[in-house]
Amino acid sequence: MSKAGSKERLEEVENRLAFQDDVIEKLNAVVTHQDAEIRHLSASLKRLEESLKEIASGMSASGDGEAPPHY
Repeated sequence: MSKAGSKERLEEVENRLAFQDDVIEKLNAVVTHQDAEIRHLSASLKRLEESLKEIASGMSASGDGEAPPHY
């Protein structure tokens, strides 16, 4: 292989590596964002579950468990 061919091949490999590094950085940013969003959604879901438990326990403690009639 000639020096010119080796140089072109090395440049191609360097270009691919630079592209892959960029893609990895972008993917890492997406994963980091999704992790933060999942944590936020999990906390919200936990709060909603706790609120529903409080509502359910309040309803069972306030009466005979029957729902009031709808008008």
